[in-house]
Amino acid sequence: KDFFKISHDRNIERLDSSVFYLNDVTARLNTSLVGHVRNLESVEHRTSSYRTVISDLVEQQTTHENEFDRFKHTITGTVNRIHDHHQQYWDQIERNNNSITRFETWIKSAEEWLQQLDENV
Repeated sequence: KDFFKISHDRNIERLDSSVFYLNDVTARLNTSLVGHVRNLESVEHRTSSYRTVISDLVEQQTTHENEFDRFKHTITGTVNRIHDHHQQYWDQIERNNNSITRFETWIKSAEEWLQQLDENV
């Protein structure tokens, strides 16, 4: 009877030891799991922050592209106006040259007419 009691007591001690060990392992696993969950939350937070930064950068890029397009449009308009004014300037020079030529022709005709008058007098 004593042999069975001693054997039974030892088995209970072993079971207690095993339960203690399993509880210890479970506690460490829970601690590790909590750490992993915190790491995941941190990664999710950083990912969200990165997404926000990327979204802001895309928005800035779009703004810069729009500003560049407006700038390009302004420059193109200015260049076209300069070209138009340049053409108008050359057209005016040509009109002035034509007027000068007509005026010179008129003066020459007037001089010839005056000369004929002098000869007839």
